[in-house]
Amino acid sequence: MTVNGTATKTLVLLLATTVSALMVWYLNPVAVGEVPDYSRLFPAMLIGGIGGLIVGLATSFKPTWAPITAPIYAVLEGMVLGAVSIIYNAQLRGLPMMAVGATLVTAVLLFAVYRARLITVTDRMRSVAGMALFGLLGTYLLQFVLGFFGVNIPFINGNGIIGIGFSLLATGLAAFFLLLDMDQVERMVEHGMPKQMEWYGAFSFLVTLVWLYLEMLRLLSKLNRR
Repeated sequence: MTVNGTATKTLVLLLATTVSALMVWYLNPVAVGEVPDYSRLFPAMLIGGIGGLIVGLATSFKPTWAPITAPIYAVLEGMVLGAVSIIYNAQLRGLPMMAVGATLVTAVLLFAVYRARLITVTDRMRSVAGMALFGLLGTYLLQFVLGFFGVNIPFINGNGIIGIGFSLLATGLAAFFLLLDMDQVERMVEHGMPKQMEWYGAFSFLVTLVWLYLEMLRLLSKLNRR
């Protein structure tokens, strides 16, 4: 396993995700201000969402499956991202491209910072980030359950100071996990992991980049509404 090999496979997964997302995008054109046809977007979100969750969990528990499961995960996540991007683009033309640009710039800057050793990942940083992630996931899960009863968690979904602050924290946490992914890949290389584990490292990067993109969409949407 090498860092360059992992980087190459990350680009392959990103390409697969992009192609999948563009297919959904161009098959479901929506004009600005037009309400998206959710009946057409629902299959892509359902298949991509549930399928991506299953494949993602399988890859996490069985990293040696990554050479096969990681590309499948990329295609499934692309379906979800394509559908979600259509919905946001109907609200504000160009918002998804802004989120893509912000995600890529953030990733490049963090890579440069990490390579320059301006930030060193420590065990304490990993534990704090892990606890923050569990807190964020708990909040999203609670919001998901309450949504079935028509209830929203106050403030965090709005475009007020608290809502924007919440999205900034979530976006910052997603960005920080890119640093953890970089550190993980370096440690795997140092431990002499087999070549096939490059796919697992690339899979980890893709998961974080998808998360970062979605948080960027939410943040930019709130800023636009404000």
